Amino acid sequence: MSKLLLLTLLTMTGTANAKNECPETPANQVVITSATHAIEATKKAMLKIYKADYLAGFEPFTAEKNNNIWYVYGSLSPDTFGGTPEGEVCATTGKVLDIYHSQ
Repeated sequence: MSKLLLLTLLTMTGTANAKNECPETPANQVVITSATHAIEATKKAMLKIYKADYLAGFEPFTAEKNNNIWYVYGSLSPDTFGGTPEGEVCATTGKVLDIYHSQ
């Protein structure tokens, strides 16, 4: 099995599992209410895997919400190739669902 196919399957499985772990709740019960809060929660979890100076190389981090899940991405310099540390956090529970590195 090619690495690309395996990575795609793992990503799809991780996304499907993440959605199952992030329940729908009323808007007034959302724990992670902003991109800033999502980034803070995800970076805190990332620090258990990556060193702070490594993560600093991917600033600024951005986040976008799709349904109840915040997707957090690091940035690359315009002249740089490669991936960034990324993560997913449930807006309704505040639980970090996944941390990974894109490529």
